[in-house]
Amino acid sequence: MKIKITLLCLIVGLLQGCSEKIDARQIQDIQGLVYRINTNDPFTGTITNYAPSNFKVFVRGGCDVAVEKGIFEGMTSCTLENGNKFLEISFSHGKENGELKQWDGSTKKLVLRVQFVNGVKEGRSQEPTATLS
Repeated sequence: MKIKITLLCLIVGLLQGCSEKIDARQIQDIQGLVYRINTNDPFTGTITNYAPSNFKVFVRGGCDVAVEKGIFEGMTSCTLENGNKFLEISFSHGKENGELKQWDGSTKKLVLRVQFVNGVKEGRSQEPTATLS
């Protein structure tokens, strides 16, 4: 019985660690890796309230950034102070990889699509007029 309880606690702990969320004020960048302040291991989880200006977008709002072993990995989604989504991009090994989408914060219309491969813009930017639902 003790083994089952110990195993269950271990599994729950691992699952919680994988989905850990911390505020951007709790992180620091050390030689290109993201760490929780006062820790020795690169952070894995989600950073909330990450400044959009770090993505060279200057608006008021915040981003949720997926991080794995200190490197941006997975989907990043940014919203304005009013709660409207305005930016979405996927990262792989710390570089933009996939389609960047940007919406107009007040009309919710998709205003820009850009494809990235390994951090480099590929092809032409598109300016569609679809509305975010």
